[in-house]
Amino acid sequence: AKTLEPASPAVSVPAEAPASRKKRVAIIGMGASLIDYVAQYVNEIRSDMLCDEVWVINNCALFFKHDMVFSMRDLRDAIADDPLLVGYFKTSPVPVMTTVAYPEYPNAIEYPLVEVLNKYKAPYMNNSVAYAVAYAMHRGDVGHLQLYGCDYTYPNRSFAEEGRGCLEFWLSKAMNLGIAVTVGQSSTLLDQHKSRVYYGFKDQPTLRVDNGEFVKL
Repeated sequence: AKTLEPASPAVSVPAEAPASRKKRVAIIGMGASLIDYVAQYVNEIRSDMLCDEVWVINNCALFFKHDMVFSMRDLRDAIADDPLLVGYFKTSPVPVMTTVAYPEYPNAIEYPLVEVLNKYKAPYMNNSVAYAVAYAMHRGDVGHLQLYGCDYTYPNRSFAEEGRGCLEFWLSKAMNLGIAVTVGQSSTLLDQHKSRVYYGFKDQPTLRVDNGEFVKL
């Protein structure tokens, strides 16, 4: 079967993931670069050509087929502000990762915060996507993360959301485990929307990865 090529990687990771880390997971947020996921998905009838699992953040659960939802807030408090989404969680057929697994949400799973913090020694979590990346690291079978719609800043706009630094911090830790990271082509995350430039070089080096090592052409 034909495999759909993911968006250009924001960072090429030369190290191979351990043999146990084989799954490809797409994480979809509501930022503008989610269109990159849509553009790739429409080219294939089956989403498994693109990834093995789709994890969505909050309201993306209402629009995209998915295998898990991350909604890192107290659902009993959130239902007053977001009754459509949180109401859906009561009948969700897939796991809903959240802060407290209340009984009225049968598929809710309490995020393993203590286990994750003890394993990675980094008490720095300020958004749901960062939680998802850390969970992928913790689960042990994910070898490729593909991020779409996880944008916190936008070109030519002074407005910015909190969370980009935290997410990029956890992506760096994931890459150090050998997990490959792909970011939607139009995303500002990891400056993916810009041409890859090596600061300070008048003549930009042309590099490729050969047998797990960067080689200058």
